[in-house]
This record gives sequence, structure tokens and C-alpha cells, in this order.
Amino acid sequence: MSFRYRSVVLGVATALCLSSTAFAGGPGEEETEEKPSAPPAAEETKAEDEGFLGDWIPGTFSGSVGLVSDYSFRGISQTQTGFAAQGGVTWKQDCGFYLGTWASSVNYGQGIGDDSYLEQDYIVGFTKTWDAFTLDTNATWLWYPKESDLNYWELAVKGAYNVMDVATLKMNLVYSPDYFGILDNAVVFGGGVAVPLPITDKVALTVDANIENTWSDQFILGTQNNYLDWNAGLNIGLHKNFSVDLRYVDTDIGSVGGSTTDARFVGGVTFVF
Repeated sequence: MSFRYRSVVLGVATALCLSSTAFAGGPGEEETEEKPSAPPAAEETKAEDEGFLGDWIPGTFSGSVGLVSDYSFRGISQTQTGFAAQGGVTWKQDCGFYLGTWASSVNYGQGIGDDSYLEQDYIVGFTKTWDAFTLDTNATWLWYPKESDLNYWELAVKGAYNVMDVATLKMNLVYSPDYFGILDNAVVFGGGVAVPLPITDKVALTVDANIENTWSDQFILGTQNNYLDWNAGLNIGLHKNFSVDLRYVDTDIGSVGGSTTDARFVGGVTFVF
């Protein structure tokens, strides 16, 4: 990235932050967590310093790397129920404006997308917290090398409400004008709940459950233009930078998707920095 282009990006981000401060009464606060979207992560680590680039670029940097037994995206396996390596980096200004990128290995088998080996997401967004409510809005470009027909945009609005530190209620609304590059207009609406379990001070345990409905103009997997997916699991925070996630995933698509849409258990480990 040239110095001129970097200056333009930072100038736009600064202007957006100043505008947000003028209307919202102050800079944004840190976001409470949920994909990939790659929202800002590793909040405790970021609070300790100003990022690994110091004062050269305003704001903070964070990132993550992980390994999952199956990359499940809205209930459908993107890896033929096989393992996937994942990782991402996010830059965020104090006002809540952020830029990020996130990637995962994929394997779609034979047919559409059979040359794909990688999903690369590029994200621009804004997040802000008012008391117990956190709002996150972002736009994501999903890019698939060697399979440009699958590239597409998603626009998302996500909300989270902390209920007296007992539970967090979550909502998300996503729109794509060309879902997976072949399904035309699509809308995803969902919600969930996360409940921390205060069992031990050594390990952070959180029970998490989510449900979504995906609708598109075209048939999904050739049989229907909408479906439900749901998941429930346990997130185990072994360290502020390391966690394990164990989850049950299912859809109402049935056997038409084979093992990629069947009920299954998914596990993963994530390291944030």
C-alpha cells in the first residue's frame, strides 16, 4: 500500500470517527464478542497496549488463528466435514471504525466451486456500545481464488444486549445482492443467547446457542430457497488468549446435502493476539 493511499484511508477513518463522536457524544467502546465476521477480538490483550505497530497507525491491531474439525457456515459444511485452518487480523480505531481480513481453507468437492481451496474475507465496519447494548454494522467481500464466480458481498447488522451479566442476547440481519455469486438476492435473519457459567475462576465457560433462517431468490442445494440452521455448544476459555469450542450443528435441509448438512458435532481451538 502506497503512503498516499494509506493516508487517504486513515483520513477517511478519522473523519468518520470525528463524525461519530459529534453525534454519539464520545468515542465507541469495546465490542462484546460472537463469524467472521472478523469482528474486533482479543479485547483484554488490546487494552494492555496500543497494538504491535505502536503510534505509527492510530488505533489497535488484533488477530486470531485457529483449527476446526469442520468449517460450518450457516449450518452447511464448507470443507466436506473435514478440518479447516483459519485466521484473521483486525485494525480498529477507538471510535469503533474497523478494517479486517479473515480466511479459511475450504473444500466444496465436485461440482460448483470444485477448484476452491480458500475463502478470503475483507471487512469494513463500525461498532459501538451504549451501556448494555452493542451494535455492529459491516460490509464483507468474500473472495474465492480460482472460483471468481462465487465472489459476493454481504451487508450485516448485528446487535447484542447484556442482561445484567447473566446472559447476552444476540441478533443478526444479513443481506447479499448475489449470494455465493449464483443465488441472487439473499437475506439471513437469526438470533441467539450466550450464558456464562460462573463455575470456576480458572476456566471461563460459556454456553452458546443460535438459530438462523436463510432465504434466497434461487434454490439452495437445488431443492428449496430457504432453510433453518441451528447450533448449540460450550466455549471453554482456558486462557485470555486461548479457547476451545465444542458445538452441535444441524439444519432442516435434509439428506439432499449429504453429510455437509447433516447433524454433526464440530470442535475447534482458537488463539487470539
